[in-house]
Amino acid sequence: MNKTELKRVCVKPFDKDRFEVIENYEFSLSNYKGIVPKGFKTDGASIPRLFLVFVSTL
Repeated sequence: MNKTELKRVCVKPFDKDRFEVIENYEFSLSNYKGIVPKGFKTDGASIPRLFLVFVSTL
């Protein structure tokens, strides 16, 4: 059975519209395990290109 495991990501404000990941974020989607490294910056809404593959198959 494929299992998706997600937990909360720890972030802090970086600038007006973005956040910074403050500790490595590990996740599991089906048979894929990945990590978002500490220091990664995000606006919290955009989907990184890497994950578009997963979104398009849902």
